[in-house]
Amino acid sequence: MLLAEDHPTNQKVAQLILEPLGVDLTIVENGAEAVEAFAAGGFDLVLMDMQMPVVDGLEATRRLRALEPADRRTPVIAMTANAAKEDRAACLKAGMDDFISKPVDARQFLTVLARWTGPEAGAQEAQGRRA
Repeated sequence: MLLAEDHPTNQKVAQLILEPLGVDLTIVENGAEAVEAFAAGGFDLVLMDMQMPVVDGLEATRRLRALEPADRRTPVIAMTANAAKEDRAACLKAGMDDFISKPVDARQFLTVLARWTGPEAGAQEAQGRRA
């Protein structure tokens, strides 16, 4: 799993939630690093902050989508303090698949992750469904 997040506290929160699940987590601090890491491959899911230095999460997601092969769509989940309806719409328009608001609630975080990594995730991917 790839986490694109520039704030150390938010990085730590994600680590603490994911560690007990045995998730192999790679952390980058800006959107440009996220695109570079994604291009190298090996990620089943991306957690993307919207507001980061160098390249923001919206532009980084657009770039990730441009790199993907036509037959594979990696779930990209926005993690942002911008929780307005317009922000959610901007995330989806950029190619993100779901949304986790900050401050992160562990229960919500795990629910959203389960949606994209659980048994029903394959059906969602096949249908191209977005939350």
